Amino acid sequence: MNQKESRFLGILFGAALLLLIVGSFADLSIGRALFDQNSIYGNIFQAYMMFPQALIPFIAGASVFHYGLKHEHPLGKAVMTISGAGFGYWSIWQGVDIWMSYTTSSLDNIKNHKPLGAAGNGSGEQVVYSFGLEALITLLLTLIGLGITYRWLANKTTEEFKYLLMVSVVAVAFIYLSESIVDISKANWGRWRPYEVTEVVNGSKGHFTDWWVINGKNGHRSFPSGHTIAGAAALFLPFYVDRKNIKLQEILAYAGLIFAFLMAFGRIRIGAHWMTDTMMSILIAGLTSLLLTKMMGLSFIEKAEKEMNMDMEMSKDMKSDMKKGMMKA
Repeated sequence: MNQKESRFLGILFGAALLLLIVGSFADLSIGRALFDQNSIYGNIFQAYMMFPQALIPFIAGASVFHYGLKHEHPLGKAVMTISGAGFGYWSIWQGVDIWMSYTTSSLDNIKNHKPLGAAGNGSGEQVVYSFGLEALITLLLTLIGLGITYRWLANKTTEEFKYLLMVSVVAVAFIYLSESIVDISKANWGRWRPYEVTEVVNGSKGHFTDWWVINGKNGHRSFPSGHTIAGAAALFLPFYVDRKNIKLQEILAYAGLIFAFLMAFGRIRIGAHWMTDTMMSILIAGLTSLLLTKMMGLSFIEKAEKEMNMDMEMSKDMKSDMKKGMMKA
């Protein structure tokens, strides 16, 4: 692990762990101080900022699609383009479905004079919106996305495509593994959400429990945060950057980290999660992405040329010292 990557991961895990510790003592007071289900910031992040969860697998699908276009064998071309475009469409559909669901719920809340953020309160009511409109928006976004990625991938070599396809497999594994960990934990932890503790919801009022207390399957799903794990999917963006473009890798790594924390704050602000819920999701995303990428020999940020030269010089010095030692012996 090189210096830039070590620094980035140190900030990621250090900040998340520090806030997890703070939240362990102050979850209730922080949640009550920040709680506002009419927060515009919180509602924007709740309804529209889960897109990294759809964007990462879409890029994977687009990579397969564009590699298929260059495939010489007709069958290989057909299989890869159809499956890549289909997976990309399905990935975008997940995001559009969430946007439309929250938008429709929010408009309904405004109409019925309810808090705007109550769109995420999970009342069990079915939200009705146009399936055809959802399919059309998804199609348009998919075509736009394939057009944008074509400009990015048009001049990639076969070796570069092989790297991107490997990254795509790891990216999809990262998305579904991290989501599964969060979903399983949610179901079994049974932690009440801040709005469930501060007000009567569905005829009853919940009670606060610390994050390490496992309440069992009781229908409450605060710990960890699903929205935050979706936002933290942006941590995977640096792996899609050309391995020689270290500056862009670094920019996207920190941009993804900042975005994850912004999402975390939005979830606390709107009263959907406690601080510890969100920090645990960031830790899960960080650990999952680190484990999977290191298994494949990938780095968030590659070594700078200066650092590589230093490593080469150190290697030469070590070899020279070993040679001298052998000669003396």
